[in-house]
Amino acid sequence: MYSDGSVSRSVFLPLVLLCCGVSVGFSSLLVAGETPKSMLLARTAADDEPIEHRWVDPEEGLPRALELHQPILLLVESPRDPQPKVALEQELLNRSTARAMKKVISVRVLLRADPDGGWQWPPETTSDEKDQSQRWSRARVRRLIEKNLGTPKGDTVIAVLDMFGRKRAQVVGKKISPSALRKALKLATRECVVLSRKMDVADRLVDKATLLLQRDATADCCRQLEEAQKLDLPVEAPPEQRRIEVLGLLEKRWREAMARAKQLERKNRLGEAASAYEKILKDYPHDPWEKEIRTEIGRVWRRIQGPGGGL
Repeated sequence: MYSDGSVSRSVFLPLVLLCCGVSVGFSSLLVAGETPKSMLLARTAADDEPIEHRWVDPEEGLPRALELHQPILLLVESPRDPQPKVALEQELLNRSTARAMKKVISVRVLLRADPDGGWQWPPETTSDEKDQSQRWSRARVRRLIEKNLGTPKGDTVIAVLDMFGRKRAQVVGKKISPSALRKALKLATRECVVLSRKMDVADRLVDKATLLLQRDATADCCRQLEEAQKLDLPVEAPPEQRRIEVLGLLEKRWREAMARAKQLERKNRLGEAASAYEKILKDYPHDPWEKEIRTEIGRVWRRIQGPGGGL
């Protein structure tokens, strides 16, 4: 048996077949393993293909820009002047421009021809009841856009606005330069970042001022509001609107204090009136009011020192 090698062949032949089978199995696994990778690469390539740019109407886009602290790319499109829009949408597929658009809200208004030869805004769209996004009224967005860009004249307008809808760049009736578009978008985005940081600081200052006013710490409240004012935010900024509101409440208290001091003066209690005005000067250190308070103090003291005066 062993001399002719029959047993040897009977033992090693299955082993050879087994090894071949294992080898074929690994080869098939490697091929199978490459297939998902190639599919993944194909999907990645497909993901990089340009997709259609998404526009929103101004009633949705403007409040979203303010909420997210992002600039706006505004397209006011006229049917008689289609080329600027076509060129713009083609440029938005450019990778460099797409990167610049990453944190920009795209807003589009499609004008309609007026029977009298002019141009009108389209009918206002109604929002879906399920849509929870904030929307402004047509009157509000139209007033804001026409304030910054003017009334429609029939030419397509491409503009870059800041988060408050203020114009930062504009092209009327012609194609926008790709480099100019990217530059305007980057500058507007950078400006919005700075404004966002200022708004965060202003919010904290106004919050503190509100708390101080509730505690009747009017002097400290004035100082917090003045710090917020130094940030020089536009009146459209929510923190600035809140600052003005709190300042209005503070002014009401200041006027009430001035009225009480005036009443003492009318009763010829000049010493008490002078002391009351001095206290108001200390409790309400606000530059626009200081001149009026000091004028009253000087007038009362002149009465005290002059003929007919008294404490």
